[in-house]
Amino acid sequence: MGVGCTIVHHVAAFVQIALAVAIAVIVGIKLFRVDVSGDGEDPTVTSTCLLGEDYNNENLCVYVFAVVGVSVLVSFVISLVQCCTCHLCGLGAILDTIFAAAGTAWWIIASSIVTKNSNDSDLPEDGWRRTTVALMWTEVGVFAVLLISSVIRPCLRD
Repeated sequence: MGVGCTIVHHVAAFVQIALAVAIAVIVGIKLFRVDVSGDGEDPTVTSTCLLGEDYNNENLCVYVFAVVGVSVLVSFVISLVQCCTCHLCGLGAILDTIFAAAGTAWWIIASSIVTKNSNDSDLPEDGWRRTTVALMWTEVGVFAVLLISSVIRPCLRD
């Protein structure tokens, strides 16, 4: 049972990074538009985020990029620290649990904010907007799996 839980934990850790990258790619390619117009000496740059209520406000897209960036960066740093310190000299499970709890809260807050601000069907790219919201809530579930497996893994060791 302990080995199965460990496998689930590692798969979930990989999936949470893959989902975060997918969210960033969808927002960056389908929902965030940057237009440059004018001549070479005085160009005008405008950006549009199709993720939220305000068609001309890119703050929600920038927020999603920040959420994804912090999540992936923290995941990478924790993995690197645990690898370089032999699983934090036996304390890696505690770090995993803290990270999973913080990640769950982080994605609940982010998903709630994006869900609240993305329910405008008048904007184009509704399918990609819904996909982004669904992937963000999936991140919540993946981090919850990480949290549960982080809590029960130490209990299952012989």
